[in-house]
Amino acid sequence: MHQLDQDMQADQDTPLAWFDVLVHLNEAPEGRLRMHELAESLVLVPSSLTRLIDRMNSAGLVEREPCPEDRRVVYCVITGEGRAVYHRVRPGHNARVRERFMQYLNREDVAALRRIFSKVREAKKG
Repeated sequence: MHQLDQDMQADQDTPLAWFDVLVHLNEAPEGRLRMHELAESLVLVPSSLTRLIDRMNSAGLVEREPCPEDRRVVYCVITGEGRAVYHRVRPGHNARVRERFMQYLNREDVAALRRIFSKVREAKKG
């Protein structure tokens, strides 16, 4: 993962952690998630996510948005610039993942990983 992060910063000028945030927000309904949901999906403690989102906000990739129904809730929202960076970086990221990880797996390995991660995803929903 460290090498993948270095590759992304060198090739795309985007840290892997930023790309992870952009992936989650890009896939979220309306491009937004509650901060605590984002922290859970990224497996980060809230204080680490806060610092990460501060840097991404300064770069214009995300915005914080208060919840009108509950003042305690804050959403993280992907911006147009954030979506543009996501779409620009994604092909290079996918190529690096294939290069660094997927080349070592056969079809059965990939199928097994899909089954495993599907089980984990379903368990988290339940």
